[in-house]
Amino acid sequence: MVLLAQALYVKRTTPRLPGAAGPTEGLVPGDGEPFRLAVLGESTVDGVGAADHEEALTGCLARELARGGRAVRWQAVGRTGANARTVRAELVPLVRPADVVVIALGVNDTIELRTAAGYRRDLLRLVIDLRRRLGPAGVLLAGVPPMARFPAL
Repeated sequence: MVLLAQALYVKRTTPRLPGAAGPTEGLVPGDGEPFRLAVLGESTVDGVGAADHEEALTGCLARELARGGRAVRWQAVGRTGANARTVRAELVPLVRPADVVVIALGVNDTIELRTAAGYRRDLLRLVIDLRRRLGPAGVLLAGVPPMARFPAL
């Protein structure tokens, strides 16, 4: 009961910051046919804390991948406050064809007190939907951040 009360308090009192401004797609120049990167998930993908998506998670990841010399076409598909079910239902249809999709989720599912089994089930369904939509694209799951280190939590 105490955990539920704490979760409700955190959800009610933690400010919602805006996502990054500007385009959610871009190209890091390089050689050859661009490698296609899509990043899908919650506030980190939405770019909270960054001025624009080029400086947020997706743009930084694309620049690092392009250090190998190949061009990278990137897309950020995120929503602050999204959980795995929301991403599956509302954001997967927005993902363009990609060679790799990185999924960054877990904070909101944790705050909403989803069980580990329920979260795994939702992630599996999300990956299956992505594969049906995109074919043999690689799918990488980012780890859930260390929740104990979040000052608000």
